[in-house]
Amino acid sequence: MNTWLHLIVVAALSLVSACASRPDWIEQTLVTADVTGVWVGQATRPSAHASVLEVRLELEQSGSKVNGHLTVMGAGSAGVDTLKSEPIEGTVAGDIFSFFSQTKGSLSGRLTVAGDDMAGVGTVMIQRQFSLRRISPSPRPASQP
Repeated sequence: MNTWLHLIVVAALSLVSACASRPDWIEQTLVTADVTGVWVGQATRPSAHASVLEVRLELEQSGSKVNGHLTVMGAGSAGVDTLKSEPIEGTVAGDIFSFFSQTKGSLSGRLTVAGDDMAGVGTVMIQRQFSLRRISPSPRPASQP
């Protein structure tokens, strides 16, 4: 009888410790950030020859789902060239915005949202450090009269 009791206690403790090490499912599904709007900033390549790309995100969020467009510009032979401009889709879980390219799969990222700032790691051809700021709370700025 002592052996059975010992096995039950060990099994219960194992189960409790396994549950405690995983993030709470509510934390994973709770949407605490709103990323709707126009975001601008930079994507920097962390190396000795750091290259900086200008980034513009136009996002519209509905619940945890996000759709939008990402444009990446960088120095080219004739000044600043658009290197990539693609539709993206993503999700918000807690304060994490994750996105990927809808078409070619060459854009992706996982950024932490803090109010009107977003930062994290993403891929634009290669892995880069993103730093963005919201400049408009709507996905498309109003046209000038």
